[in-house]
Parts: sequence; C-alpha cells; structure tokens
Amino acid sequence: MASHLFESIYDNIDGKLDLFLNERLTNMVDVIRGPLAVGLTIYIVLYGYAVMRGVISEPWSELFYRMVKLCILYLAATTVAYSEWITQPLFHSMPDAIAQALAGKTIDSVGGAFDNYYAQADALILRIREEAATYYDVNPWKLVLYLVALALNVLAGLSAAIGFAVTVFAKVALAIIIALGPLFIALALFEATRRMFYGWLSQAFNYLVLMGVIIAITSLITDLGETALSQSQGIVDVTVGAALFAAYLILGTVFFLLAPTIASGIAMGAALGVGDFAGNTAAGIGQAARAGRAVGGGASRMLGRGRTASGGSLRAR
Repeated sequence: MASHLFESIYDNIDGKLDLFLNERLTNMVDVIRGPLAVGLTIYIVLYGYAVMRGVISEPWSELFYRMVKLCILYLAATTVAYSEWITQPLFHSMPDAIAQALAGKTIDSVGGAFDNYYAQADALILRIREEAATYYDVNPWKLVLYLVALALNVLAGLSAAIGFAVTVFAKVALAIIIALGPLFIALALFEATRRMFYGWLSQAFNYLVLMGVIIAITSLITDLGETALSQSQGIVDVTVGAALFAAYLILGTVFFLLAPTIASGIAMGAALGVGDFAGNTAAGIGQAARAGRAVGGGASRMLGRGRTASGGSLRAR
C-alpha cells in the first residue's frame, strides 16, 4: 500500500491546475483589459461631470475615494496583482492552511490527510492476516480471514477515494472560478453588475468551505478509527474489530457524499435565512399597511355616510 498515493495524485493535479490558471488568466486579462479601460474611463468622466454639474450630490473626498477604489479594482483585474492577491491566497494558501489546521501540523497538503485515512487500516489488516496465517490451509476460517482483510482494505480505499474525488472536484471548480475572476472583478466596477461579482465571490467561498468540510470529516473519522483500533486490541476475535472499523469507514463515506450539501448550507444558509426573514418581514409590513389603509378608508366612508344621514334628518325637521 503506497503511503503517499493520494498526496502524489493531489500534487500532480495541483500542478496541472497551476498551468491551466497561468494560461487562462493571461488570455482572460488580455481580453478584458481594453474594453474595461474604455468603460472605466467613460464612467469616471460621466460621473465626475455629473458631480460638477450638481446632478449627483457627493463630496469631493467621496468622489476621490470612489475613483481610487475603481483604479485598485482595475489593477487587480488586469495586472499581475491578480495572481498575488487572488490566485495565491484562494488556490494555495487557504486550502493548505485549512488542511494543516484541521488535520494536524504533520500534513503538508490535502492529499496527505487521505493517505493517513487510507493507511489507518494497515495495522488491523496486518493483525487479521497474522491471525489467518496461524490456521492450516485446509481450514475454511483462514480463507474467511483473508477475505475480511481484503474487504477492509477495499472499503478503506474506496472511502478515501470518494472523499478525495469530492476534494479534487472542489479544487477543479475553484480553479475555473479563479480563472474567470478578472471578468467578475471587472463587473464589480459598476453598480448594475456588482451583484455578479458577489455571486462569484460566494461560489469561491462555497468551494473553499467544501474542502474544509471534507478535511474536517477525514480528521474526525481518522480519530474515531484510532479509537476503534485501540478498542479492538483487547478483543480476541479480530473480525469484531474489523466490523467496528468498517462501520466508521461507512460512516465517513456517507459524510463524504453529504459534504457538498453541508458546505452549501454553511456558505449560503445564513444568507438565505436572512433574505427570507427580510422578505417575509417586508411582505408582512406591506400587508399590514394595506390592511390599515383599507380599514381607515372604510371608517372614513362610514363616518361620511353618518354625517350625510344626520344632515338629512335635520333638514326634514
């Protein structure tokens, strides 16, 4: 069993994605630099003219701050600053920092966490095989023990592969989002398209959270597996320890499959909850206001009819 299998695969994919980002970012910057410069110049000229004419009421200090902010965004979208400000933190620093924080300081990359997860079953598998070696070849229990060891090895590898596949998916999606980043940063320059930039930023955060959730699940199941292994040491029947460890592996696999939903809930659930609350509150206030106006109008009409009826009776007298 290769002790650095997933780490080598992850480093290979990470290197390919680096090449992908370098090529695509250069092309993206070349495409948007010219149109963005023209659009930004027109925007600054028209906005400054509107402020000087008094159409827009804004202090000169606020106008200067706005222009500086727009220039910084332009530099971030069209120069090498994008690699230092966006690509390096989002694509390398944050995933590796999350892996080290959640999996331990001995993990140098995300792939190392899955190597530990996969290799954890080695001690139990070795113990089962040593137990099987004590039986004669004609004893069917020897075959059963070898099959248990094989099944445990396959289950550990499959569980680690599923979690690793979800992590690689998040990494690839993050690379695509970062490659499109200059376009969405350019959209952040203008009020009408700024919501698209926030959507792009939200998706990048979502995939970072997904990687964090996967690493957290891997670390949790690894710790639970160590507990199961220590408990199985005092059990004579090795198949009981294998069944207990397999239960933790199945639990980890289920969590890996649910990780995208968990990450989406963490990244978007609070925002959706606040949005729903604000929408429902605004709708309730609107309905209450309309009901109040209806009640007030009905009361006014009733009072008007009462005055008319009273006036008629006085004239009759």
